[in-house]
Amino acid sequence: MHGCSVVAVAAIFAGILGCQWAGQAPRPPAGQGRAPSETARTRSALRDGGPPLDLDTVRDVLFPEGGPLRENGTKGDSAARPARCLATMAHDACVRTLLSKRYANDPEASVLALALYEKTGSVAGVESPRSFLGTHVGDVDVLPALPIGEYRHHLAWVLSSLEAFATVLQQLGRVADKPIAFRVTQLPLRFYRTERARFPSAYFVDGSVAYNVHGELHDTEVSSRETLMHELFHLNDARESDWSEGALGPIYDHIALKCHGSDACLRRYAPHETRVAGGTFYAFHSATGSVAEYGAELAIRYYREQRARIVGIPMKAPPFKCRAPENLAAWNLLAETFFGGADLVPPCVVFD
Repeated sequence: MHGCSVVAVAAIFAGILGCQWAGQAPRPPAGQGRAPSETARTRSALRDGGPPLDLDTVRDVLFPEGGPLRENGTKGDSAARPARCLATMAHDACVRTLLSKRYANDPEASVLALALYEKTGSVAGVESPRSFLGTHVGDVDVLPALPIGEYRHHLAWVLSSLEAFATVLQQLGRVADKPIAFRVTQLPLRFYRTERARFPSAYFVDGSVAYNVHGELHDTEVSSRETLMHELFHLNDARESDWSEGALGPIYDHIALKCHGSDACLRRYAPHETRVAGGTFYAFHSATGSVAEYGAELAIRYYREQRARIVGIPMKAPPFKCRAPENLAAWNLLAETFFGGADLVPPCVVFD
């Protein structure tokens, strides 16, 4: 389902009123109850999510100014000549060569960057300098920051996150009615840092995911992983012609009108606990909220609860979809569009 009118939403609500979480329903069928160990088959499946990054994109991600950059964002003294690689080498060999040049100053980071490419087809480079003006924390300058040295762990976290996402998608694919459309591979990843503020932690721009090595949401691997899932939703949403605007827009507008910014009212509708300092939930805050942000937070919650079912983590509270009919409507639309209609979370009987 790629769209949803106000009438359709009303019909969905009418059809599901009186439902409630069914509690600890039977576990998924054999073979779906636990995440599989990473085998050669699993590793190769990570590369099956789409065409490889074209070499112009790879060069732009690794050398956005045409040559190697120092860690402060200025041009290096030696010329890497990436154009020569593009003209004389096969695709895979060229990518590996450019990665080796980009990470030559940190052998450990080089191993991680190559593993990230080999396992997921993704390339980790640097963002170009830019400024975000008039944000809720003031003007913010973005500077390129290669994930080496003290930032190296972010490369490891991104790799483990993409592997974790792929494992969940593979499990969902076993029960999906159609192919999984959510892409977590072949990604251009642009790392950066901010000096005055730790915002934004990440963003999606021009088909790439940008990642702040100083981001306030990147202090732990779990929060880093969920932030990455948030941005991957934006990437997939853009690939579907801003699907969230038409499909989730009526639901989001209905909630916003119903709650008028009340934190107490929004609590049952917010898919994720992230809040703006001094304000309410991120997806509904006047300075940061939008239907696209609501969709991205919903994707985090969907991943979190599907993974809990797969690895056997008991749910201590009713699932998000069973808190309100609006939640279930949005949840089903997301699952149908991006995840083949798969949902391992038990169905609702009545709402909490």
